[in-house]
Amino acid sequence: MALNKRAEILFSQEELEALRREATRRGVSLGELVRDAVRRTYLKPSEVRRRAAIKWIISQEVGVGPWGEAKKLVGRYVDKEP
Repeated sequence: MALNKRAEILFSQEELEALRREATRRGVSLGELVRDAVRRTYLKPSEVRRRAAIKWIISQEVGVGPWGEAKKLVGRYVDKEP
């Protein structure tokens, strides 16, 4: 994605310092940190797009082996943050 538009955002000194620390902790630029927050908060895929994606995923034929093995694999990720 080409970045070709600029926006000016004013923060308090404390906010800016906290954002810079978080960007450093994550190993990203301050701009990328803010862009990621905007994407996650305001630019989420629409419900229609999410449903279409789920429908596509479900339509794919993927061998996961016997149910017992698949259940163990799924169990590892239930109730865990991505």
